Amino acid sequence: MTSIIGPASYQFFGIFPAAILSFILPVVGIGLFAYIMARRLAPLVRAAPDYRMDRIGQRIIRLITIWLGQIRQPRYMLAGVLHIVIFAGFLILSIRSTSLVIIGLSDGFVLPGFGGWLGDVYNFLKDYAATFVLIACIVAGIRRGIFKPARYAVPEKYGKDHTAEAVFVLGIIGTLMISESLFEASELAFAYQQTGEWHFVAPLSLVWLFTHMLTGASLNFLQGLHIFSYFLHDLTFSFPVLSASGQTLSRDHTDLPVMFSCVWTKEKSKPVEYRVSDEQLDDLESFGVKKLEDFTWKHMLDFYSCADCGRCSDQCPANAVGRPLSPRFITIKARDLIFKIIRCR
Repeated sequence: MTSIIGPASYQFFGIFPAAILSFILPVVGIGLFAYIMARRLAPLVRAAPDYRMDRIGQRIIRLITIWLGQIRQPRYMLAGVLHIVIFAGFLILSIRSTSLVIIGLSDGFVLPGFGGWLGDVYNFLKDYAATFVLIACIVAGIRRGIFKPARYAVPEKYGKDHTAEAVFVLGIIGTLMISESLFEASELAFAYQQTGEWHFVAPLSLVWLFTHMLTGASLNFLQGLHIFSYFLHDLTFSFPVLSASGQTLSRDHTDLPVMFSCVWTKEKSKPVEYRVSDEQLDDLESFGVKKLEDFTWKHMLDFYSCADCGRCSDQCPANAVGRPLSPRFITIKARDLIFKIIRCR
């Protein structure tokens, strides 16, 4: 072999085309994602209404600054920086992950516009992105699993601890970074053994490290590693869930930036129920929540978006003075209740 065989041309046991598996995995992934989303959206459709479509321009700017800009994360400096690194790395690597899906069907595929100098610049950035994301995941995993901040604690009366789930997610992200880097490094090491020439990669990045580690490996090992790392990445690659962005877009307009005060209108606090005036309050059968449908769709979206970080309870005045109130556990309990209802239907 003069060059490594890509997943689109590889055949398992010389019989079964790997391209078929490359096609099946994304299709199954999309199907499962659609099924899960349909089940999750069903309660939102039945939920109480909550108008969130006013001031679209301000909401979009809020979406960009909070979700894309991550301006709130440094409030907890270490956790915030780790989150920003992982989030920014995912944004950068999303292009690579998209191209990898197509590479499984067409060897050597390059996204339009990424075949020249722009592709070289992007590869340089994404190699460092994968490296820093992996480091951030390791630090976050150690911090969540060993050096736990007090706000992560879960008293027995409030249910089980979710540390294992958080560490598992970090492990999935780390696996994506390692498998993508091994996929590229095995190809570079293979090319070096065949031609004796080094391809430039970002110094001290994961790809750089793996390439140097694999230079002495056999060609058969490199070929197997190339295919294995590709499908490992394909299996662990997940489609992004935009609940966080939806949650930001639908925030209360009373929390919009002060910079928009020039277009502010005098408003009351949020009404007890959408489209119910003060004069109609006496006609309501009940206040608060008695059944699932009493939650608004925004409430449920907030439940789904909760990352169980404990920051809400950490900032709650009632919780700070020892009162039996925790926004975090109210949210988790409500989410668990919704999931139980979904499973029963």
